[in-house]
Amino acid sequence: EPWWNPLAKHADIVLPATTTLERNDLCCNPFDGFAYPMEKVLEPVGGARNDYEIFSDIAKRLGFADEFTEGRDEQAWLKHLFDISRQRGAEAGIKLPTFEEFWEQGVFEIPATAQPHIMYEAFRKDPEGNPLPTTPSGKIEIFSERIDGFGYDDCPGHATWFEPCEWLNSSLTDKYPLHLLSNQPKTRLHGQLDHGSWSRKHKIKEREVMTLHPKDAETRDITQGDIVRVFNDRGQCLAGVIVSEEVRQGVVQMSTGAWYDPAT
Repeated sequence: EPWWNPLAKHADIVLPATTTLERNDLCCNPFDGFAYPMEKVLEPVGGARNDYEIFSDIAKRLGFADEFTEGRDEQAWLKHLFDISRQRGAEAGIKLPTFEEFWEQGVFEIPATAQPHIMYEAFRKDPEGNPLPTTPSGKIEIFSERIDGFGYDDCPGHATWFEPCEWLNSSLTDKYPLHLLSNQPKTRLHGQLDHGSWSRKHKIKEREVMTLHPKDAETRDITQGDIVRVFNDRGQCLAGVIVSEEVRQGVVQMSTGAWYDPAT
């Protein structure tokens, strides 16, 4: 783990790993149109090591280092993987540079094909001749006999609605009269960069924000900016309150992704 974050704080043993700036790697995806060599820009800080070195040493201690590394170091593996892609590209009529040329030039633009990529193209043209490998029928299944055959009460062979065990119409409403909505945050990507200035700027006294309807706030003697305890049978956390009519009465809203810090 590169960062001393909540995940690391939960661990019994933390192995400091390099960031993307401290190791070599390859970068590409099927729809980007470009491939990049990710050459490190600085040596690892402190005792950080790249993932491959860490796992190689773990494999060595477990007695199968040769089987894991196959005799290659980090750079040799990058070349090996690139050479595989180069061979597959040649089979598809795409000429890639050598690994050395690719690493030197810094970027490679993958030539666009005359025919755009179409998902499940062969299946769509001939479903019988090109069945899908992921379903027993080889077709896109609206109803799954395999799943239905499991006999699960909560998972039939077709999409359906089940009454949630926790919602405003459930028996738990007497004990927990507020329904929590946990949406994706506006100030970060899931939990990424919660420690960043933009995310922290939108907190209240360093706590994640929770929006509460004015009548619910009045009933509980809560005012704007208060720090409150949010809890149910499974756990609890603290949140800073915004009082607003943007949520309906009986509903509270709190974004997902705030980092857990046991010290606070």
